[in-house]
Amino acid sequence: MARRTPSGRPANDLTKANSAIRVDGVRATADWLGLMGTPDKALKAANNEAAKIVANQAKRDATFKGKSTGRLVRSIRPMSTVTTAIVRAGGANVPYAGPIHWGWYYDKQYFIYKNIAPNPFLAKALGYNREVILATYKEQVDKLAAQYKPPKPR
Repeated sequence: MARRTPSGRPANDLTKANSAIRVDGVRATADWLGLMGTPDKALKAANNEAAKIVANQAKRDATFKGKSTGRLVRSIRPMSTVTTAIVRAGGANVPYAGPIHWGWYYDKQYFIYKNIAPNPFLAKALGYNREVILATYKEQVDKLAAQYKPPKPR
């Protein structure tokens, strides 16, 4: 049977049973680091490092019909908050980012005559780099944990 965290979720690299401090989930990690005095900018930077890995790989994979004008590639950008890492693509100037990623097939019922094969460049980038992303995030959290001292018990 797989290892479980105290809440019953499967354990991963960030919640190892043999570590000195166990944290269950990213939100709990952010709360724990916030109690230690870590500034929000440092937490956002840690999440942004993980998002950059996905964004850089997605930029390499984002082509369609064997060519690219560069607008789709330039629209891929990493974003982060205290608890999330987000990679966005597209926008008002690149409205075709969604159809390129998910595809747009011929639909006789609704008279849609598009035939765009999917190129899931964002999903591939996340899948190919999952272990690297987790390792990077864990490394960043460990640096922050070493930099700031835990709060004293009340």
